[in-house]
Amino acid sequence: YFLLQVPHLQFLILNQNRLSSCNQRHAPAENPSLKQLFLGENMLQLAWETGFCWDVFKGLSQLKILYLNNNYLNFLPPGVFYHLTALRGLSLSSNRLTVLFPGDLPATLEILDISRNQLLSPDPDLFASLSFVDLTHNKFICERELSTFINWLNQTNVTIFGSPEDIYCVYPSSYAGTSLYSVSTEGCDEEEVLKSLRFSLFILFTVTLTLFLMTMLVVTKFRGFCFLCYKKAQRLVFKDPAKERESDTYKYDAYLCFSSKDFEWVQNTLLKHLDAQYSDQNRFNLCFEERDFVPGENHIANIQDAVWSSRKIVCLVSRHFLRDGWCLEAFSYAQSRCLADLNGALIMVVVGSLSQYQLMKHQSIRGFVQKRQYLRWP
Repeated sequence: YFLLQVPHLQFLILNQNRLSSCNQRHAPAENPSLKQLFLGENMLQLAWETGFCWDVFKGLSQLKILYLNNNYLNFLPPGVFYHLTALRGLSLSSNRLTVLFPGDLPATLEILDISRNQLLSPDPDLFASLSFVDLTHNKFICERELSTFINWLNQTNVTIFGSPEDIYCVYPSSYAGTSLYSVSTEGCDEEEVLKSLRFSLFILFTVTLTLFLMTMLVVTKFRGFCFLCYKKAQRLVFKDPAKERESDTYKYDAYLCFSSKDFEWVQNTLLKHLDAQYSDQNRFNLCFEERDFVPGENHIANIQDAVWSSRKIVCLVSRHFLRDGWCLEAFSYAQSRCLADLNGALIMVVVGSLSQYQLMKHQSIRGFVQKRQYLRWP
């Protein structure tokens, strides 16, 4: 501080003095005569990193040239150049600066030497007021963030000191040593990339939504056909030997499903004329609950076994049938068998004078009546 206050001093050279601290007893005072100050090859970093000497240039309002090269600087204290309102030339070369922030440099600055630092992705706006700048031998990272700086470098009117080959990339390895003037920034504009991405996402979303709505419309309109196609594809891909039976592997020719209250009528009308155990002249091996269900076995298990072990399921729908929960359950299992095998295994015979309304009251039977043919007796 004392040397900076010597009156009428215009040039002060303090290079190679290992300056690393300040005497806080001497507050900085105005010195309008000092024009050029050389503080190169000192150790200002040691003073500044402890928070001292940040106001060292406070009274030098007429200083025009300042050298701070080789001071091991890895940052600039906020506002350290604020009072240098006449500064035209600044050397920060051969330090360890990795970044410069807006406001770090005086607005009046025209010449800047920031060569041999470790700048990674400098902001071009920092150099807006300059006429000359030296950016050689920095450690530029040639990624998307540097595209703005590269574009500025190729278009600026600022005079760039040094050879273009000395302004090069150090990372990534594929660009190591490549001059920034040779690096293409095509496709690096983040706004353009985001705009393209937004447009692509919009198209993708629109197409996806349209396909989804069309699929829902088709499935809703042709759901029966779609289900048949699905089941056929499922059978082709997933073979189920338990359900894909050959014609000679069924245990029964038919499973007669009827209410126990109709047994006498069924026996006299059908069983005596069809079932082989009733007469040697009958050709069919029939299954019905009163004879073929295993005693003690779960009733649902008996129904399932009868449905899947029979070539056909004949449901004799009478008034008693519609009131019998087990009969309706068996009818549902028979429908499941039809859907699984995609065949007409279920035969529905309406016995007696049941109206359409009475049949439609039961959901499982209603679906069958609406889509398939059925018989009436008599």
